[in-house]
Amino acid sequence: MIALDGQNALSPFRLDRLNARLDALHRGACVQASWFVYFIDADAAPEGEARQRLLAVLEAKDAAPAPATLWVGPRLGTISPWSSKATDILHGAGFDVRRVERGIAWQVVGLPEADDPAHAAVLAVLHDAMTQSVLTSLDQAQGLFLAGTPGDLVHVTLGSDARAALAKANAELGLALAEDEIDYLAKCYAELGRDPTDAELFMFAQANSEHCRHKVFNASWTLDGEEQDKSLFAMIKAASSDTTKSPAKKSKKGKKARSVRFTIDCTVPVDDHVLDLSSFVKFLHDRIKVNGKAGVLGDSVRIDSDKTKINVDAKLPFSKRYLKYLSKKYLKKQQLRDWLHVISNAKTSYELRYYNIHDQDAGDRKSVV
Repeated sequence: MIALDGQNALSPFRLDRLNARLDALHRGACVQASWFVYFIDADAAPEGEARQRLLAVLEAKDAAPAPATLWVGPRLGTISPWSSKATDILHGAGFDVRRVERGIAWQVVGLPEADDPAHAAVLAVLHDAMTQSVLTSLDQAQGLFLAGTPGDLVHVTLGSDARAALAKANAELGLALAEDEIDYLAKCYAELGRDPTDAELFMFAQANSEHCRHKVFNASWTLDGEEQDKSLFAMIKAASSDTTKSPAKKSKKGKKARSVRFTIDCTVPVDDHVLDLSSFVKFLHDRIKVNGKAGVLGDSVRIDSDKTKINVDAKLPFSKRYLKYLSKKYLKKQQLRDWLHVISNAKTSYELRYYNIHDQDAGDRKSVV
């Protein structure tokens, strides 16, 4: 494993806010410095020009890692979203590495002793226990790249009380199954006439976790004891539909609808022959809705392109965020979502840019403030 120190992890403003929180938890606890640390899994450390290129890409320092009070990295045994993207970038740049992960080094004074209840409270501010691990030495970061051996397939014996057996497995395996899901599984395996395997239960729990937004957002619900006539998904769709409806009949009274122009600058990916502009224009033409119907733009919306830019002229209320939503849909369809993102560069325009290796997913930002 190769460890490299990077740039400061927090701005002075964020560091001050963090220290205010720590001082409220334990008088005297203070972060003096924090910086990124990169952990690289490779057969050999690059040398010469290759090392300088690697340092430049990561914005890392050409020196041995500095001592710190503790390090926070991705949860041991997991692969972080940042790592997936950053490793692809390093591979694309020609580096022979298996994986790269990023952590944060914390230089802390006044840290409570481990047996002090305030110790856990301070660490809770410095990391997210669900997605991150606290390391007391750099050597512990080796655990990021350890791969265990697959375990044996285990059958969960249901016996005479299938529901109780499934409830016990739910607690022991950490499946987070709801009561109705346990009832459903008990019924299904009774019909199948066999016991489930732990792999099947994990798959069922994971599938429901991945699709919980469909279960929850499409469910009926009540607010202050009053049953709502629309599901959450229906409310979201209704709000989205309202942004694409034609203007009210005020224009018939002699007032002309105000036209607005939005621009999507695709210069970088078009010049690199990564994105086909004509395909993007066609996608927008087919997907933009007018009066709730896609692909029927009429005179309300006009789309044209100019070498590397797309212009969308709308004579009806039109949401800029709706255009961003469609742009992201197109990138996903073309399998470019992991490489390009949509950035607002002006009040009425967006720009397609490559991800920077230092960009963080929202999930990576939970640990501080």
